[in-house]
Amino acid sequence: MIVLQKKSLKSVWTAFNAQKNSDSPAYTGDWRGRKKKITWVNHIPYTFKDTNGLKKTLILHRVVCKEEWQVVNADTAEIEMKFSRHAWISGKPLTLQNIHELCNLGARYRWAIEDSNHTEKRRGYCYEHAFSYNWQAMCGFHHLMRLAHLINAITLATQRVVKWVKKMGIREFLSFVKGTLTGPWISKDWAVQFLRQPFGFHIE
Repeated sequence: MIVLQKKSLKSVWTAFNAQKNSDSPAYTGDWRGRKKKITWVNHIPYTFKDTNGLKKTLILHRVVCKEEWQVVNADTAEIEMKFSRHAWISGKPLTLQNIHELCNLGARYRWAIEDSNHTEKRRGYCYEHAFSYNWQAMCGFHHLMRLAHLINAITLATQRVVKWVKKMGIREFLSFVKGTLTGPWISKDWAVQFLRQPFGFHIE
């Protein structure tokens, strides 16, 4: 699912508006407190020229999602209606059976991925810094960054460890987690001996 801006691929927009009518398939429903109406048109040809000047045609599937929901105005305390519209092109035809998964569970969650990247770039992880110019080193750093961000996010979002974070501080707590994950609490000899024992199920 790729976001399609209003001024992009004008021929696709034109074909979508021309083919969409009252008989076109549509999905309506509530999702996470928002009323949605999703309409789509499948099999729209898009012709373009490649880098060699040759014409090529892609078959695109076009979808538009309109949302409305209520919010309380912070200044007046009155209930207001909010509206938004989202448009995408899909790599596979859209149907009533897959529209919820592709749009609500897929395309609308792109913000979470983008916000995660923004957090690593601008909110203390310094991910914009070039820590290395070696490709393998950069790949390794990327995986370590994602793992560190995951542990940090889980730590901050887990209620069972909130009291420990407050007591120890985030840096000391993360050091404690690191020590727990990497510390030699179980010896190799003990693990080998344990695995040699027969396993059984106990039903109570």
